[in-house]
Amino acid sequence: MTFQQGASGYNGTSATYFDGSGNGYNSAAYLRVDSTGSQRALVRFNLSSLPSSAAVRAATLSLYWHGSSNANSLTVAAHRVLANWVDSQATRTNRRTGTQWVVARMGAGKDYHSTADGAATLSGTAGKWVNIDVTEMAQLWVQNATFNNGLVLLEQAASGNVTASFCSELGWSPCTAAQAPKLTVTYVP
Repeated sequence: MTFQQGASGYNGTSATYFDGSGNGYNSAAYLRVDSTGSQRALVRFNLSSLPSSAAVRAATLSLYWHGSSNANSLTVAAHRVLANWVDSQATRTNRRTGTQWVVARMGAGKDYHSTADGAATLSGTAGKWVNIDVTEMAQLWVQNATFNNGLVLLEQAASGNVTASFCSELGWSPCTAAQAPKLTVTYVP
């Protein structure tokens, strides 16, 4: 089953990104991740249509890589977020209005699971889908919806300073709705 904003009536994706100046960008065509850790993206899919008894065999997060600030490579990792956040309110310091992240810009082991579920290296030419294995976290989300705080995309490695842009769930130009983030889950009921 594939979860993608607007596809087959699905409307359960929340996403935003924040930057080092403290701003959150919920209403943006892009989700951005950079090599300095200043820009990190948050994504969450509502999986409540799946039975809690489902055994997830595979789950893949697909992001449409629209472009990068330069030709340096960037490895982007997906980490499970440990606390609830609100996409229209999340910033560098706050996960929602009046409630801060434990560590500004989110801290490993405090605001997100310190071990990444999966990662993908961006190199070469943009304008293509990038896939990240998120099977372990998807299984946890299906078994207990209260653990579904989504994931944070952040830098794992880079060959130099670079910012990558992925199409957001909004489908705004220059992206399209078909380029919104998607989560493909293979499961046994």
